[in-house]
Amino acid sequence: MNFEAPVRRGSGWFETVDYGLDLVIMPSGSRTWKDVDDPDELVREGRITREVADELRTRAAALAEDLDAGRRWWAGWDGWTLEARP
Repeated sequence: MNFEAPVRRGSGWFETVDYGLDLVIMPSGSRTWKDVDDPDELVREGRITREVADELRTRAAALAEDLDAGRRWWAGWDGWTLEARP
């Protein structure tokens, strides 16, 4: 899971902010957090506010709780594969 701001679209451009924080979820269900300090660095750089960083951590914790409870909103994609096109 990549935590980022919603993509904004303008006339001829796209913009997003990657908050750095990632959650790698293995097929086995095990998971690893990556770059957990990145949101704090973004706050120090003035790229996001402390409130955004706090909301990010709240949402990340909620996702971890969902995983612990076996709730996976993306489960419908589990069997998806990219089929070769002619």
